[in-house]
Amino acid sequence: MSRCLQLTFLFSILSLCWLAFQAVHEFGHVLAAWLTHGRMAYVVLHPLRVSMTILDANPHPGFVGWGGPVFGVVFPMAVFLIAKRIRNSQTYLFRFFCGFCCVGNGAYLLVDAFVQSGDGATLIRSGTDPNMIVLFGVIVMPIGFWLWHGQGNQFGIGPKARCISRRKTFVAVMLLIGVILLECVCFPGEIRHSNDATSEIGLSAWSRTGDLVNFLTDANHTATATDNFVRGKK
Repeated sequence: MSRCLQLTFLFSILSLCWLAFQAVHEFGHVLAAWLTHGRMAYVVLHPLRVSMTILDANPHPGFVGWGGPVFGVVFPMAVFLIAKRIRNSQTYLFRFFCGFCCVGNGAYLLVDAFVQSGDGATLIRSGTDPNMIVLFGVIVMPIGFWLWHGQGNQFGIGPKARCISRRKTFVAVMLLIGVILLECVCFPGEIRHSNDATSEIGLSAWSRTGDLVNFLTDANHTATATDNFVRGKK
C-alpha cells in the first residue's frame, strides 16, 4: 500500500472531521437559541476560522452555551449507533467521527473552564459551576478515546492494517474539497462586530443561519399574534 495514499486518506478524514465537528457544535448553539427565542446576529463557519455563534439577544445563555457541546456529542453518537444497528459498511468512519466529537468537545470545555474565552466563559457567567464544566470534559473525553481504540487497522495503521483503496482516498479528497468550497462560498471568513451583540457563543457558523432562525422565530410570533386576534374577534 502506498504511504502517500494512506497519508492523503488520513489527512482528508481528519480535516473532514474537524470541519464537521465545528458545524455540528454550532448547530447545537443555533438550535438552543431558536428553542429559547434568542435572536441570531450571525454564525462564522469557515475552513480558515475557528467557529463561533453570535447572538443579538440571548435570554438563556446557559442553555445556549450547553447546546453546542451537548448536541455536538449526542448527535454524532446517535448517528454512529444507527449506522452500527443497520450494519453500514462505513460504520468505522461514523465511530471515528463520534470519537473525534467527544474528544474535541470534551477537551474544549475542559480547557475553557480555566481559560474562559468561549463557551466556558458564557456558562460561568450564566451561573454554571466550573466543576460541572470540568466534569463534562472528564467524562466525555475518555468516551472518545474508547471509541478510537482498536480502529487503527481501518486506516492502514498497525499489524492488521487494511488496505486503503484509491477509490476511498478519491472519495475522501472530493468530499473535503466540496466542504471547503461550500464553506468558502456560503459562510463568512471575517468576524463582524455588532453594537447590539450581547453574547458570543463557542466555536462558529454561517451568517445566513441567523437570518433563517430570526425569520422562523418572527413567523411563529406573527402566527401566534394573528391567532390570538382572531380568537378575540370571535
